Amino acid sequence: MKNKYIKTFVIILLTCLSFLGILSFQQDIFRKNDKDNLLDVVEQNNNYVIQNSIISPRNLNNIIENSDVKVIFIKTNSKPGVLIPNSIIINYNPLFSIKGNSNNISTKGQINQTLSKAGINNDDMIILYDIGNSPYVTRLFWTLKIYGHEFVKILNGGLNHWINDGYHTISHSIPTRESVYLASDKNEKMIATNENIKEAIKNENEIILDVRSKEAYNKGHIPSAINIPYQYSLTSGGIFKTFEALQKLYHPKGITPNKDAIYVYCNTGSRASFTYFVLHELLGYNNVKVYIGSHF
Repeated sequence: MKNKYIKTFVIILLTCLSFLGILSFQQDIFRKNDKDNLLDVVEQNNNYVIQNSIISPRNLNNIIENSDVKVIFIKTNSKPGVLIPNSIIINYNPLFSIKGNSNNISTKGQINQTLSKAGINNDDMIILYDIGNSPYVTRLFWTLKIYGHEFVKILNGGLNHWINDGYHTISHSIPTRESVYLASDKNEKMIATNENIKEAIKNENEIILDVRSKEAYNKGHIPSAINIPYQYSLTSGGIFKTFEALQKLYHPKGITPNKDAIYVYCNTGSRASFTYFVLHELLGYNNVKVYIGSHF
């Protein structure tokens, strides 16, 4: 009888240990897949091709306490009265106005210094926002992408959309602990050159897209350029239009994914980066480059 009790005890003990082992294994898997869980937070019912490049206030609110999520407010002038919780502030002008010339692309060293000071790590999920959906946000998105940061999203509608949806705000940014951020080498394939533009002027299957205002376009533009102002991609409420609405905007003008190349320009590259985001990230065009030299 005693041996029977011992045998039963051993079976129960082994069962408990097995359960704990499975639980520990599941926890390890969850930790390993934590980044995948963040990436699975995608926008529903918008049909965008690259869903992981944009996030709604609701989905941001669901992941905002995750330590791998870094929420960045892009400051251009004065700081707003309120911010989204856990926000880090990055000043736009020093990063993109190099020696007084905002046409220049930030250097690898500038990106390393700025993101390290902000406490950003290479594998962090970065959420970018400002007051609304502005070219300043897409300019930093595009810049992070050309330097190889994999996990970046834009908050659709920015701070205004967050507030309008009733989410909590704070009055100050959070303190940061300096990190060591190491950007990759610049991806030149995302950048159009002067030679690209000169060749596109003569090539009917390459598009030069001017995203400045109609007034600016009419005063002078690159030969053969088509004009679709960047803000036409937004609704009256300041959020990105749906996939179908964006197709209706661009397709009739010949801005289609089957073109050999689409080169987007403005004056400084910021508005061009906005339309790059729309075409490449939301509509899924693989043939888009920003002409940072802009209108020459």
